[in-house]
Amino acid sequence: MARIQRALPPFHAAYGMAGPHMIGETAVEFDADGYATVDDPAVLEALQQWPETFLVMEEPPPPTPRAEGVEHATPAPGYTAEGLDSLTFRELQDLAATLGESNVFRRTKRDLIEAILERQSKE
Repeated sequence: MARIQRALPPFHAAYGMAGPHMIGETAVEFDADGYATVDDPAVLEALQQWPETFLVMEEPPPPTPRAEGVEHATPAPGYTAEGLDSLTFRELQDLAATLGESNVFRRTKRDLIEAILERQSKE
């Protein structure tokens, strides 16, 4: 079983969005962070034809190191777009919700980052 990462530029319409991507006759379901698990050899072979769009990994990527006891979804003064972009989509949704943003589960990752930065600038 291989793990696939969908690499999309930030201006792409599907950037930060979960959902299916049709590969031939098969729908591959990507999560909001752009990852999917595929075990069909034909689909894997098809995905490798587009190395600029799909990164095929044999094993899942190592987890991001986290400092113990640190809550990463809490806003820090001076959060930058780069710092927010390093958070997972779920962490961004939680952070935006704690800041009072509405419809966080219907927004793209880029929209959430912009909303968090805007809220931060108002404080």
